[in-house]
Amino acid sequence: MSYIRKIFFNIFLIFLVIVNITNISFAGNDKAAETFILNLSAEALKIIQSKDSEQTKMKLLEDKFNTSVDVNWMAKFAMAKFWKSMTDKQKEDYLKAYNHYLIKTYVPRFKEYNNEEIKITGTKDMGNEQYIVSTQITSKKSADKHTLNIGYRCKNTDGSFKIRDISGEDMSLLTTQRSEFASVVTNGGLDKLIQTLAEK
Repeated sequence: MSYIRKIFFNIFLIFLVIVNITNISFAGNDKAAETFILNLSAEALKIIQSKDSEQTKMKLLEDKFNTSVDVNWMAKFAMAKFWKSMTDKQKEDYLKAYNHYLIKTYVPRFKEYNNEEIKITGTKDMGNEQYIVSTQITSKKSADKHTLNIGYRCKNTDGSFKIRDISGEDMSLLTTQRSEFASVVTNGGLDKLIQTLAEK
């Protein structure tokens, strides 16, 4: 798994480790961001620990992903200047392909959860109802023990929070995607990017 993909995988870890969260320190409006994260944790952990089939768990986690991550906003941001030059059909196909890409790339990784511990270290009000929740995630594997510093950018829209970006060790998922997508479009065109994402 590449480093940036490992970072994005940790979006699920924050859902799964409600029992291990410590040192929470929020105040004022930031409390809502904390509640958002904690509720996701409880709901996803329940799915993982259920006796449902793997197929059912996957479907439930996909649904949870789509309701808690602002996929369409992320997709448009990742396309940057190319979004305006796309036809309506290309936009429709791209949004569908981007969602498919995220789901197929990251949702199956729930199997890799290994009781990682997460510590919420703080939150920052970015204005415009956006918050960055800072965390430290520590692997408990003795052979691969390490700590990642992960930030989750959350946006509150009409009382509903969604995650819009993840950053780890000064790298942003969306900034990385924007660069990678631009390279594909420049070298192969918009349709090539859409095809690549759809075939994931």
